[in-house]
Amino acid sequence: MFQRIPHVVPSCIAMTTLVLAQAACDDDPTAPEDNNTLTEGEALALVNGFWSLALDPQLNLTTPACPGGGTISIVDKSKIEIDEANQKIVASVDVTLTPNACVFPGGELLFKVDGNPNIRQVGVLDGHLGGTAADLKIKITGTMDWELHKRSGSCEADLTIDGKVDDLSVPDEERSWTGTVSGRMCGIAVSRKLVDSEFQLTS
Repeated sequence: MFQRIPHVVPSCIAMTTLVLAQAACDDDPTAPEDNNTLTEGEALALVNGFWSLALDPQLNLTTPACPGGGTISIVDKSKIEIDEANQKIVASVDVTLTPNACVFPGGELLFKVDGNPNIRQVGVLDGHLGGTAADLKIKITGTMDWELHKRSGSCEADLTIDGKVDDLSVPDEERSWTGTVSGRMCGIAVSRKLVDSEFQLTS
């Protein structure tokens, strides 16, 4: 059971797509004011496409190829530490995503991105071996440069995810999660509660 715990946290980055889907209330608002800005619809398409690529379960290489060329480096330094004397378990997470001339579709758009230098998730899932509740805290930070048609700019991530799971001793589908996410992603302000189904989706 416990060997699966680290995968709960790295995949929390998938929640970013759900968060932005809530934040972007218009698929394509007014055109950007300049060539280095994305509309909310374009920002949503970029993030959806990037995370879908990075979280593809078929990608089992540390540097998989992107659909339209380029690569994305995935460095996972996550680990589990068990303190049997105090009956504690701590899953520390450190996952770095570095795209390199990575070309991929985002909806009907085709983006090219490079890490500047990367997007990184760092966090901890802290609980007890006895199966009691555990606390989750994740920081998603970093920047990637994007190109779209003849426009270019940067997408910065600065998100904090706080969560709690009721019981680590039961199967994933029986766990109950609560939490919040706040910060900014590609210029979109984010601040809302996360429901159980969003955590379950990422398990």
